Amino acid sequence: MFSEEISSFVLSASCLARRIYYFVSGLSFATLLDLLFMPNKPDITIICITYNHEQFIAQALESFITQKTNYSFEILIGEDASTDGTRSIIEGYEHRYPGIIRPLYREKNLGAYENFRDCLRQARGKFISLCEGDDFFIAPEKLQLQADFLKKNQDYALCFHRTKHFFEDQSLGEDEVYPNPTDQHEFTLQDLLRANFISTPSVMYRRQNYSLFSSADMLPLDWYCHIFHAQFGKIGFVDHIMSAYRKHSGGLWWDSHSERENLLRRNGVLMLRAYREIFLIFQKDPASVNIILHGLSQLVENIMRADAKSQAYTIRQQFADWPELNEIIYHLAVACSKQISEITSSKKWKLILLLDRWAYRLRVKPIISMLRKVSNFVTKKTNSGISSKP
Repeated sequence: MFSEEISSFVLSASCLARRIYYFVSGLSFATLLDLLFMPNKPDITIICITYNHEQFIAQALESFITQKTNYSFEILIGEDASTDGTRSIIEGYEHRYPGIIRPLYREKNLGAYENFRDCLRQARGKFISLCEGDDFFIAPEKLQLQADFLKKNQDYALCFHRTKHFFEDQSLGEDEVYPNPTDQHEFTLQDLLRANFISTPSVMYRRQNYSLFSSADMLPLDWYCHIFHAQFGKIGFVDHIMSAYRKHSGGLWWDSHSERENLLRRNGVLMLRAYREIFLIFQKDPASVNIILHGLSQLVENIMRADAKSQAYTIRQQFADWPELNEIIYHLAVACSKQISEITSSKKWKLILLLDRWAYRLRVKPIISMLRKVSNFVTKKTNSGISSKP
């Protein structure tokens, strides 16, 4: 009789958990049970996505393990079906630190975005720290300082610190600190929309509901992730250098400054997608939209210039192969039109225009120029037989 009652209770609990699961998109059933019932959930999750980092992964894991903190933490590793010895190195650490190392071994390569997105949803910590397998921490007090900051400042959604950027091949360039030391110690969402000043291994987030996190493949992934979290609170800054970002030939962005046009030809389409997803988050906030559209217009112009210079027109072909991108450009043009209408129809604007003709040149003329460039780009797509409407 007693065993039957236990069985009935377990069955009921299982059914309840499964029902909740259907409302929590993206979480595995096992992870959901951990989140609901595990009494010793870690305070911090370090997410480390890795692929073919045989040369670097041990240094990253050692820098995690040796953190000096009174917060409990787990190391969630998204091992994306590496073809070198990365997995065997992780298995060794898993055996040595079974209560800390939590690997997710992929049976097939998911790609960086899906690998990261799955890790983000399976993280159990209240705070989430990021560090890819080819980067590492350089300060043993990093987790302690950042978690202390977020615990003390409940209105902050994330915090970051300075990072040492270096080339694996020292002959390619000198080390630098990012962001550069300045007098600025306060950073806003608007600053982040203008430029990504947060290096991936420097950030710590306050955990959020990730059911609204975009499922679209995009670049830069970390920039979108920072902005996603920043919509929920302020951005904190801890003025210490506590992580290292490695530039090497196997990295996605290692030649982004010296080979900008090649980067645009390779990844311009995914960069457009990032702007589209960010636009969707803030489309009801005129101030944010204005910043987003300015950056997006510059990206479109740079992509067109790189495409024409190469005479390969790879970007145009990608538009033909991926019609959804036309929707991005179309919405940009529509949004630009609305921006012009809202600015020029306001009473405040008319008064400014009467008093100062320079206001026209500073505010409206750049937007009109941007709209004209985008409209021309859309027209070329339409003439190629691709609809410019979503």
